[in-house]
Amino acid sequence: MTVTGQTSSEMFTWYMWQKTCPQIDTVLGNNTHLTKNLKQTFRNSTEEVLDIVCAELKFEDQNQPTPRLLPDTTTLANDYFPEFKAWWSAIRMKCATQVQVSRHRAVALLIPGLVSDFSSPDKVSDTQLGVDREICFGS
Repeated sequence: MTVTGQTSSEMFTWYMWQKTCPQIDTVLGNNTHLTKNLKQTFRNSTEEVLDIVCAELKFEDQNQPTPRLLPDTTTLANDYFPEFKAWWSAIRMKCATQVQVSRHRAVALLIPGLVSDFSSPDKVSDTQLGVDREICFGS
């Protein structure tokens, strides 16, 4: 597995997956592409999705004439990562000094929705970014 055990990498990959969900659904729905080009299978398990996302990113990088479904490295570095970093930092600072590691996937999947509703962390009050005490503290 490409990112399992690397919580920060895994969080960013889940965040990117959530932001590109329609494109990922296209990949997941194309069984021929999955097996022939990505050498992956999808058995409707969420746990398989990150490996498929990583395989698709690699495939697109290695097959430049093919139209991209997912963001390229430059877009990930210049657009996606700064946004993710800003929100993750705000959540860590406002929500708790230590968001439970077991909640990292939920937080990563939540960030695109926060971006959509608030555009930037400084537009969210502490009360609004209380996110959901269950996500922050696991209570």
